[in-house]
Formats: sequence, C-alpha cells, structure tokens
Amino acid sequence: MSTTITSYSTNPVDYLNGTYATNQSGSSNATNQGSGNNVIDELIQFLETLLSEMIGQDSGSSSSGGMGGGGGQQPAPSFSTPQPAMSAAPTPSTGTTSTPATGTTPTSTPATSATPTSGTSTTPASSNTTPSTTGTGSSNPSAVSSGAPGASVGTNAGQPANSISVADYGAKGDGSTDDTQALQSAFNAAAAQGKSVYIPPGTYNHSGTLSVNGVNVSGAGSQSKLVATNPDEETIKLGSNSSLSNLETSVSAGNRSSQPDAAAIDVTGSNVSVSHVTTLGAASNGIRLDGATNAKISGNLVQGSNADGIALMNGSSNNTIDGNEVYQAGDDSYSDDSYTFDGKQDSGNVFSHDLSLANSYGRSFALMGASGDTIENSVSDGSKWMGIVAGTDSNSRTLTGSNDTIKNNLVMNANGDAVDVMGAGGSLSQGGAGMNISGNSTSGSEASVLGFDPVTNLTDRSKINSSYIAGTGDGAHNGS
Repeated sequence: MSTTITSYSTNPVDYLNGTYATNQSGSSNATNQGSGNNVIDELIQFLETLLSEMIGQDSGSSSSGGMGGGGGQQPAPSFSTPQPAMSAAPTPSTGTTSTPATGTTPTSTPATSATPTSGTSTTPASSNTTPSTTGTGSSNPSAVSSGAPGASVGTNAGQPANSISVADYGAKGDGSTDDTQALQSAFNAAAAQGKSVYIPPGTYNHSGTLSVNGVNVSGAGSQSKLVATNPDEETIKLGSNSSLSNLETSVSAGNRSSQPDAAAIDVTGSNVSVSHVTTLGAASNGIRLDGATNAKISGNLVQGSNADGIALMNGSSNNTIDGNEVYQAGDDSYSDDSYTFDGKQDSGNVFSHDLSLANSYGRSFALMGASGDTIENSVSDGSKWMGIVAGTDSNSRTLTGSNDTIKNNLVMNANGDAVDVMGAGGSLSQGGAGMNISGNSTSGSEASVLGFDPVTNLTDRSKINSSYIAGTGDGAHNGS
C-alpha cells in the first residue's frame, strides 16, 4: 500500500466511505479509492499511523498534558486484537435460589424444592425443608398472588367501559342512606342491558340481601364499601356467570348464624368469580359456596367471620379456592363439608396457595365428607386445633370422605396435629380412606409457599364489632 498521510484533518468515516479528496499537503488520495484495495486494511493502517504520530507529538509535553491525563506516554493499543468486553454479572446456578425470610417480599420466584416421595405418610415431617410447589397448582406462587389478598388500597382506575354506575340509579354511598333498592336496581338494569356494574368510592348501606345474576360487579378497592345493617340479611348472592371484585363488605354481627343469607357472599351458581374482595365480619361465613360449580374464589381477604371463613357445601364441585387469606375466623378457616341431610357430596374442589391465620376455633382446613378434593401449597398458622384434616365428622353428620389429596403444605403453630384423617366416631390417623398425604412440613416460611408475605397489620376483629369475643365457635360467646 503506497498511501502516505502526514496530516489528519480527514474524518475516518469519510476515509472509509472514500469521500475525502486531499490531505493538508495537497497530495491526492483519490487514486486509492475504488481500485479494489481492502478498505478495512487501509482504515486500520490510517488509524494506527494517526495514533502513532499523535503519541510522538505528545512525547515532549509535560506529564499533565500527556495522553489520558496520566504521567507520561501511553502505549498505543493494537487494533489486530479485539479488546475484551466487560464481563456480565454471573448467572446463578439453577436451583440455588434462597428461600426468602419471613417478613420480606421475595424479588424472584422461590426455587422449587425436590418433589417429596409419594405415598401415605405417618406423622408429617418436621424439618427445615421448604414445601414443594409441584402439583396441579401453579409452580410459580408469584404468578398466583403478587401481593396481599383483599381489595386494593389507594387505587381507583375509574368506571370501566360498558358499565353502569350504581350512582345513576340513586345509590348515595354516604354511609347513612339505605341504598338497598338503588343497588338492586343497578344490578337488574345491567343484566337487562348486558353491561357490568361499577360501585364508585363511598359507603353503601344495605338492609337486605342483594342478588347478582349474570353481571360483573366491581368497585374502587377498599374505597367502595358495602355495609350490611342487618346481619341476618347481609349476603350478596351470586348466580351463574356473575363476578364480584375489588371492593369491601362489612357488618357488625354479635351472634353466629348458619343461614345462607347471613354469609357476606353466597355463591349459588356456576362459573362465578370472586376476586380481591375484603369481607370484614359476617354472622355466618365470609364466602359461602352453596351448590356452586366451576367457581374461582381468588385473592380475597376474609376476616372475623363468626362461622367458617370460606365454606363449601351442598354438592359444590370443581371449584378453585386460590390465593386467599382467612384471618380470625370463628370456626374453621376453610371447610368443605358434605352433610347427610343435604344428600349431596362435594367433590373435585382445589384449595391452593391459601393462608389460614389465627382461627379462633376448629381447624385451618377441613374436608369433612368431601371426595377427591385437594389442599396443596397452602399455609396453616396458629390453628386452635388441627392444621389440616380430612375424612368424616360424625358429630356434624357428614358423609364419608375419601380420596382427598393433602400435599406440600406448611403447618405452623397448630394446637393439635399438623395433618390428620378423621374416621367415623372421631378416630384420628395420618392415613386411610384412600387419602394421598405427602410432602407436608411443619417448618419453613409462609412467603416461600405463598409467594407473598402475610398481612401483619390487619384490622382487629374487635374494631369491627366491639362486643365480639372470639374462642368458642358456637356463637354463644361471639358477642352478646
């Protein structure tokens, strides 16, 4: 290559493109363009020569004026050897994700632990092994619940499209007006018009039950409050193809009731969804499934019910109870009971990623008379009796339960056995009736199982009803 360059006013990009014509000395370089020479080689030579002459010009300068601002001449880099790029952060090895400590929100999906050996266990193992998240439920708890269950706080996305507002039908939401008729009129109108219903922020008193059929009802989170003034007729009854989401219900109920209309929410149809609803207090259940099928009960907070928190009965089948939290229930936190006097057996219901916290009587999870149910990847903390039980309850006159699955759950601070099977006459064992019990633990962290940290600042039940006295479950002392 014969080109000689002694001055460097030419842009290297122009050089590569062949657009420059002369250098400062006036000698033509155009003869080297488009002649078939290797342009890349010429550019490298150009840059090497440029850098060498710049260094030579700086060699007599003071150290403060040297290349790079350092103390003297710097060696010219070699263009023939590529410079190494900055290395990326090391990738963690698969399966080494640490279990998040209780009280801290995990920033990544907890690692899935080894699948426990299947088969019937005896006493559940007490170890530091995190329960596995394998099974029919999601193996990524954070995909199920990204935060604490219940109505959202401090967010209001506004009225959804193609919806009607209860305010348009006369609902005041002022905390003193009886809005029963206005609310029901809005629900009926939405069903007739094929629209959904929006409940704006406010406190809506209702003295009677409310019925929702084939309508989606949503609110502005905890800012939308439905307050029942009659504990015996507090329920929001959901028929087929209905949904209720993102609002709060409450009642002051001194005594326990077993009636459907005394439940905060009563699901009676098929294909119903209840999500991110907070129920504060209930004379009966917080959420009741009464002959329901294919319902999805997810991400709800049920607090301070006088009876069971979330209860299934009367032939309820193939329902999913997922990512809920039941706190300070008056009896069992979660129950699926099939009674002889109903003559219908519940079956195929799945409880997954649910939390029972500090129920005041009974068990955290009870499958009495149900067949083919599953409790998995859930947590019982502070049960007054057993943590999880399945089978038959003769005292409550249930049918014979069988073929239930209880796996990969965490039971903490129970006052009875962690996991039991109850036989006729009240006998207890850790197996039998075709039950599949495996992979349950009595040690670990709730966050590692649920994917979120349990709420630690729940409203105390006594603030809902000052006369509430927890502890018996029979209603005799649940207020006066």
